[in-house]
Amino acid sequence: MMLKILMGFFYLLVLVVFAFVMIKFISRRMKSTFKPRKSKVSYAVEINLKTAAPQLLNQILLMLPGENNEVLSRMSILAEDGNQAELDVLLICPTGIYLFNSINESGYVTGSEKDRQWYILMEDGNRKAFKNPLEENTYNVQALLTRYPEIKKEWVHDYVVFSNRCGISDLRLETTGTVLNRKMLFERLRGQIAEQSVVLTPDRIQYLYNRLKLYTDGESIAPVSVRRKTANPAYPVETATEIHEIKAPDLTQFSKEDQYLKNKMTAFAKEQSQREGIAAAQVLDKESIENLVNMKPKNRIELETVQGMDEKRCESYGDSIIHIIEQHYHETMSKCQ
Repeated sequence: MMLKILMGFFYLLVLVVFAFVMIKFISRRMKSTFKPRKSKVSYAVEINLKTAAPQLLNQILLMLPGENNEVLSRMSILAEDGNQAELDVLLICPTGIYLFNSINESGYVTGSEKDRQWYILMEDGNRKAFKNPLEENTYNVQALLTRYPEIKKEWVHDYVVFSNRCGISDLRLETTGTVLNRKMLFERLRGQIAEQSVVLTPDRIQYLYNRLKLYTDGESIAPVSVRRKTANPAYPVETATEIHEIKAPDLTQFSKEDQYLKNKMTAFAKEQSQREGIAAAQVLDKESIENLVNMKPKNRIELETVQGMDEKRCESYGDSIIHIIEQHYHETMSKCQ
C-alpha cells in the first residue's frame, strides 16, 4: 500500500516538473516571437511609422561595400495591367539591382510560395492576412523590366525582409535565401555581392538612378558615395537624420546614350521650327526635352504624363517624338548586344 502511495507521489512530481518545463518553454517562445524588442538606437528625429522599415533598410544598405552604390525608396511604377507596382527599396550597385519588399510587422509568419495569402499570428491571438510577398516581388520585377527593357532579368535580385519582431522559421519555402529578417540582411547581401560578377559600370548605375528616381515620392536618400564620408562604421545609427537629408539627382546630367537622344530632340525641334517659321522653344523647350529624355515615353498615354507636353504639343509632334525615342532605343540595344 505504502509503495503505491510513493509511486503516486513520484508520478505526480514528474507531471508537475514536466508541466513547469513546458510552461517555461512556451513562455520563452512567445516572448522571443511576439514581444517587441527594445532598441538601443536613439533617433535624433521623429520616425514616421509608415516609412520606418524602408529607412532602416536604407541604413543597412549604406554599410555595404562599394563607392558607386545608389539607393531608392518607395517607388511606384505603372505595370502592364494598369496597376501600380510598389517597390519599397531598390539598391543599384555594380553587381546588379536588388529589390526589397519590406514588411514591418510583429508576430509569427506562416505561408508558402504557392499560397495566395500569408498570415501573421499576432501577440493578441488575432491572425492578419497579407498578400504573398514573393508573388508581389515577381509582379514588381516584371513591371520594372517592362518599363525599362534595357534592364536584363539576370541583373535583378529580390528579397522579402521581415522586421526582427517576426518569427519566420515555420514558413514552408523551397528556397529560404530570399526571405529573411532584417538583422540577417547585411551579411546575406555582402556575401552575395562578393560572389556576383560586375554587370553595371558607374555611368550605367548613375543613368539608372536618374531615371528610376523619377518614380519615387521624393524621399529617397542621397547618393551613397556622398553619405559614406560621414557614416559610422557600426550599425547602431546616430546618423538617422541622414535619411532625411534628401539630395535629388541632377537630371540635366545625362549618360552618353541620353545625351545623344537629347541632341536628336533638339535637332528635331530646330528643324520643325524652321518648317513652321516659329522659335524652336515653341516646338520643344529645353526643360521639355530633358523631361522627354528622362521619361522616354513609349506611347501617347505616357507622353501626356511628361511635364511640358501639353495637348497641342502631343497632337502636333507626339508621333514624331515617340518614333525618335523608339529608334534611339533600338540603336542603344544593338550597341549593348
